[in-house]
Amino acid sequence: MPDNRRKPRKQPNHVIEIHDILSGSILGQLANITSEGLMLIGPEPIPPGTLYQLRMPLLEPTNGISAIDFGVESLWHQSAGNSDRHWTGFQIIDISPENSAAIENISQGWKEI
Repeated sequence: MPDNRRKPRKQPNHVIEIHDILSGSILGQLANITSEGLMLIGPEPIPPGTLYQLRMPLLEPTNGISAIDFGVESLWHQSAGNSDRHWTGFQIIDISPENSAAIENISQGWKEI
């Protein structure tokens, strides 16, 4: 399958847990991110078309922001091999300009994949 991303993905250099704002639960850990989408690894398969409001807490505030909030839609999921974990790809469908800029700022030192 061709990679249709317009921006390179960035892989965090530390564990970042992503929270479902509505339930308060941890949905999974961030695998990679751009200002347009992200991939998580988590304990549950998330069917395509599922909508979430997510929060990504930051280790250190950037431009006065201590957590990045955004709306997403799941696009795909697959099992992570022989484990009980699942990969899920999301498209960011709702994010403020400030939070989008915060993603760009925090990911500057992260590995491009």
